[in-house]
Amino acid sequence: MAEARELVLGVEEARQEDRLAAERGVPTAWLMESAGAAVAREAARLVPPGSVVTVLVGPGANGGDGLVAARHLASRFRVRVALARGVPALDHGPSLVEAARAYGAMVEDAPAPATVLAGADLVIDALLGTGARGTPRGQVAAYLEVLGCSGLPVLAVDLPSGVDADTGQDAGGLAPQAVATVTFGASKFGHWTFPGAGRRGRLVVADIGLPGADARWRLLGPDQARAWLPPVEADTHKGRRGRVVVVGGSATMPGAPSLAAEAALRAGAGLVELWVPEGIAGRLAVSPAVIVVPLPQTASGSLRLGPAERARLAQAGAVVFGPGLGRQAGAGTLQAVLAAGRPTVIDADGLNLLASLAAAGILPRLGPRVALTPHPGEMGRLLGRSAQAVEADRRGAVEEAERRLGAAVLLKGPFTLVAGGGGAGWVNTSGHPALATGGSGDVLSGIAGALLARGLEAVPALALAAYLHGWAGLFAAVRVGERAVIAPDLIAALGQAAEAVAGAQRPVHWPQWA
Repeated sequence: MAEARELVLGVEEARQEDRLAAERGVPTAWLMESAGAAVAREAARLVPPGSVVTVLVGPGANGGDGLVAARHLASRFRVRVALARGVPALDHGPSLVEAARAYGAMVEDAPAPATVLAGADLVIDALLGTGARGTPRGQVAAYLEVLGCSGLPVLAVDLPSGVDADTGQDAGGLAPQAVATVTFGASKFGHWTFPGAGRRGRLVVADIGLPGADARWRLLGPDQARAWLPPVEADTHKGRRGRVVVVGGSATMPGAPSLAAEAALRAGAGLVELWVPEGIAGRLAVSPAVIVVPLPQTASGSLRLGPAERARLAQAGAVVFGPGLGRQAGAGTLQAVLAAGRPTVIDADGLNLLASLAAAGILPRLGPRVALTPHPGEMGRLLGRSAQAVEADRRGAVEEAERRLGAAVLLKGPFTLVAGGGGAGWVNTSGHPALATGGSGDVLSGIAGALLARGLEAVPALALAAYLHGWAGLFAAVRVGERAVIAPDLIAALGQAAEAVAGAQRPVHWPQWA
């Protein structure tokens, strides 16, 4: 069971937390006091005493948090408060303003944007919070425009103003670049989806006494990943470690299935078979530890699964279908793989075959033993929308695919999302830019296949595969430089990645708790 602080909330779940707190007798003013104090503590870490701290205060509860922070800071810093739209519209808004003034903060009502940041060493962005939607307007927008051009360090309250808490989108393009963001109770989806994820800086999750929300999504981090990592028993053997069958390859893409097969071996599978069209079997550059199985091929060069192959598929511990398959492959191949009933990862052109079935209205429900690994373009084809629409609401796309297809779904991206079966959804925290290289997805599918063969259910297998993949990206980047990483480097780094997971090392993006 994840701790409440490891949940990932949308706007409605954050509101639910506030409602639950009120129902349990916790005054809003008490929560705001705790939130503002947490912001003040973080501000005091960023600049030395005596510095000029400018607090930009918006019209809602976010502004109230900023006023509390200003009061706490006023005894050690020179604090200037700019009320963008007057006193925040809170029952105790006037008292918050008077208290900040009484403790020494200089509070001004809507000072001119051109002068609002004069002399500041640190800016606290308390303009817009979790509930804000759409493009900032009026004085708030004017302040954000000036802030964006200032180059000053920014500490964001809850989220950088303008970032949508549900989607991470920055509708007006005005969200400031923060050095750190202090959020309350648990992180929000906007912290883990770009561009918001790129604006927030270091993420601090402060415990302010919220009761915790009824939320399905959570961060995948060191403790859960270690709990899922299959052990290496002293008396194990290759049969017990699982047999993976990788089905794919074509004349133009012989390398993709080879990457998946080698990744499955490095991820711990005991045996890996690589099933490819016979015409390319002699061209594969693959480890001798991989068992290459040439298959009959069609006139177009794609592989064909006959009765003997179908019977052998039914004995696999897990199947990885699609890497390098080519778009000329027929839907019958996919249907034969699914009919085998084994835990199956569908990737790359396997997903394109699925999309063609979906477009024809003949897509079957896939079931919980099937794991899909689309990037946004492939997800768009599965759902009948653009990749841009998928990126605009990543969580929504994953949940829709999960409902429509009945499978476990992994949506690739800087912070990969995984969900399936209506249970817990996971936000991977170990991603690395070095993963953005050709063949990286094939490596991921091989890792997932190995974990399925080791006995993990589809959702844990996908989530742990993404987590290991991210760590491999980090270690590969350290070894060769992040600009030079190619897919084989990721495979070579999987041993280090597994040791990092076994040791419960914290990924770079793991939040700071306060």
